[in-house]
Amino acid sequence: MDLNTKLHADSGALLPASESYKSLVGKLLFLTHTRPDICFAVQHLSQFLKSPRVPHMAVARLVLRYLKGTMDIDSDWATCPDTSRSVTGFCIFLGNSLVSWKSKKQPIASLSSAEAEYRASSKVVAELTWFSRLLADFAVPIMVPLSIFCDNQAAFHISKNPVFHERT
Repeated sequence: MDLNTKLHADSGALLPASESYKSLVGKLLFLTHTRPDICFAVQHLSQFLKSPRVPHMAVARLVLRYLKGTMDIDSDWATCPDTSRSVTGFCIFLGNSLVSWKSKKQPIASLSSAEAEYRASSKVVAELTWFSRLLADFAVPIMVPLSIFCDNQAAFHISKNPVFHERT
């Protein structure tokens, strides 16, 4: 979503066929399971399901264009032009079922994509720790060690090397 776009519930003409908007947002909601980078935009668009308007559909179409143009892009380093902060996104699966996901702007500007990915990995580890303890409380057996997948080789090497790194 464009940072300067401000959607309002009552601005713009009502869509003549709101079913197409509702269907599109529903499909985008499903897609957030594999594309956490669109979570913010989709949750924002879902606020207007009751009475969708033309500007809402225009932004939904922008999300589709974004998806088409970023099918092979994984990392999001310094995406915010105002703060130069990255967006962390992750999904946690229990077997084949998605049980947790998150997409959130990082609190600190990273100096590299490796640092941004390493920071995101630490958030995943914290979430997995909490989740594994919750499962233990319910006496659900879990297979350890838990696997974390990271697409940044530098972040992977930082996490495998347990020495002090200046910004980690």
